Amino acid sequence: MRQFQPEQIDNAPIMETIEITPPQGTAETIVNAVCVDVIDLGKVKTPWGTKPMVKAVFETDLLDEYGEQRILIRAFHKHPHEKSALSIAVKSWCGRNLAEEEEAGVFDLKILIGQQARLKLEPTLAQNGNSFDKVAEILPPGKVHVQAVKYHTEEN
Repeated sequence: MRQFQPEQIDNAPIMETIEITPPQGTAETIVNAVCVDVIDLGKVKTPWGTKPMVKAVFETDLLDEYGEQRILIRAFHKHPHEKSALSIAVKSWCGRNLAEEEEAGVFDLKILIGQQARLKLEPTLAQNGNSFDKVAEILPPGKVHVQAVKYHTEEN
């Protein structure tokens, strides 16, 4: 095995190795939640072009640093075809087939409001170094039901 000899490297950039600490609680977590809102964002500029977007807002049984229920959001491209992330999530969550609903002319995401769910959260490190919980998957509800307390829509 050769050993590193600094004099052997000419004009090579010196790279510093830094240790990145993973987000706290590095395991996936599953939490109970209720969908409190579905917001149509219209057409949004994305790295893949301008796309219709929608976000689902959930109130969970997790508490934030102030002792209030945490609000988590999952954004989707608003495409009802069967292989879209939105369709896969809704089918897994409540068994609805958005592609069939679109064909029948009854595609309405607002009826998800009030639906119980479980959310699989993955701790994720943002580019700025902060960590956050990413909603990786929306699962069917468990035995615990969450009562919406904190979130209020503009209509309320």
